[in-house]
Amino acid sequence: MNTTVTHGAFSAAGSKFRCGNIPVVELRGTWRQMGRQYGNLMREELAKVYQFAMKNPEGIERVGQLGRNGKISGIHRYDELYNGIAETSGFTPEQLAIINSVEVVYLDRLVKNVRDMFDANRCSSLALWGDYTSNGKLLFGRNYDWLPEFSEILDTLTISVLHPADGSLPVASLNWAGCLYMTTGMNGNGIFLELNSGMYADSRIFPERLHNIWLLWEILLNADSLNSVQTALSTFRASASYLIGTGTANCAECFEWHTGENSPNSAPRKDGMFAAANHFTTPGWINSPDAEMNGCASSCQRRNALESLAEQYHSSGRKIELEDLCSILETSAADGGACVKGTLFQVIAEPAKMCWYVKTKNQQEWSRIFFGNLLKLCGDLA
Repeated sequence: MNTTVTHGAFSAAGSKFRCGNIPVVELRGTWRQMGRQYGNLMREELAKVYQFAMKNPEGIERVGQLGRNGKISGIHRYDELYNGIAETSGFTPEQLAIINSVEVVYLDRLVKNVRDMFDANRCSSLALWGDYTSNGKLLFGRNYDWLPEFSEILDTLTISVLHPADGSLPVASLNWAGCLYMTTGMNGNGIFLELNSGMYADSRIFPERLHNIWLLWEILLNADSLNSVQTALSTFRASASYLIGTGTANCAECFEWHTGENSPNSAPRKDGMFAAANHFTTPGWINSPDAEMNGCASSCQRRNALESLAEQYHSSGRKIELEDLCSILETSAADGGACVKGTLFQVIAEPAKMCWYVKTKNQQEWSRIFFGNLLKLCGDLA
């Protein structure tokens, strides 16, 4: 486990440093000021993501699918963030829209490769607490699965810690440089949140709605409990279907956020454990047959594999420690786990300690990121 902290650059109230092998940028001020700090600190990484996106020019026409009304997000605060980035990064708003949408740019590659059993290209997660862990506190692990080509920009993967001056909660997010939509995050109240595609449960898309990835920012900027997360998910209508795993120090829930009119389903779980992949487990819900596709790397099999690995510990009377969950996440689909060729990075959240542990595909060791001070309203790096 790499626990080193290496200080780096500064820009106004913003700073850039490394926790282990993972870059971190800490931003403070108005949304535009935070954008200016980000653009100044992240120029090199932004350039690398832009060059990577431009290698697939046929996908540029899809840019903008995550926003509305010609804006990157369609929500003023995030569009202001990007306006600030444009002022200091050397990239135009149009170029930043491409950087932000880098995964959308490559969607055609996903369609071509989705039937490769080792390129599952989705995500999986395993949450453990209560009787499953040594101290009863939550350990929440997630595999982020996408196209293996993205290994080329793994060194741009950055944790962004935002301290908005508008009174919102501080929020940390992990994603590609310049791609600030919310897929893995945590707020100052220790609410952890991660997103898995739910395309096998409900493939409908409603582009006229604000995209889920921006609404998840809104949730973390305000959430103080799992109940508040559920209330927000019940209030916001999804533009596409996802599984939203969320947890606090002591427990976790998985919400099946679909595009229908009624509230999202709270996925069935055992007392102290749940696993999730890319289909819904609510009784009576009809998933696409594709959820069973590709044998050991299917959505159903990856979820079952994570449950089975956790139960092996539980049935033997062993409690699962951090190192055990690292091992579970690293177990390949071919060996009875859920890690596939497209697993680009892995995150374990320990909200009780305000810690994340992160490992990318091209790294041998996990890095610890301690948020104890980083996510305090007036904190500095410990």
